[in-house]
Amino acid sequence: MAASLKLQNTDLLAIVSGLEWIFTGAAKNRMDYSKFSEELEQLGTPREHASVVSRVYRDNRDVLECRLQSLSLRFSSLKSCTGEMEEDNNGVKSFKLELKLSYPRSTEVKRVRLTEQMLRILASELNLADQA
Repeated sequence: MAASLKLQNTDLLAIVSGLEWIFTGAAKNRMDYSKFSEELEQLGTPREHASVVSRVYRDNRDVLECRLQSLSLRFSSLKSCTGEMEEDNNGVKSFKLELKLSYPRSTEVKRVRLTEQMLRILASELNLADQA
C-alpha cells in the first residue's frame, strides 16, 4: 500500500498512529459518528475522506469500545482467594492471604501476611470507606 501511494514507511506509521488516536478518543467519549465526521472536517480532512472514516468508525464503534474497556485501568481480575490464621514460634498471630490474579496473558499468585495490627487498621479503613 505504501508503494502504490508513494509513502515512506514512517509516513504510513504516522497516518495509522493518528487514526488510532482519533478512533480511540472518539470511542472513549462515545462520540456519534455524524459528530465524528464534522470534527474530522473541522480538522481539515476532505469531506469524502471524513465520511468514509466516520462510516468505518460507525460500523466498528461497539467492538472498539469493548476492546478499550478490556484494556482499561483494570490491571488484573481476582480468580480465587484463600486465607488462614497462623501463629509463629513466638506466639505472634498473623493472617496469611493467598490471591490468584488473572492478567490478560498470564496468571499470578500473590501471598500476603497481615499481622493483627495490620488487620485492625484494614478493618478500620474499610469501615471508613463503607461510610463514605
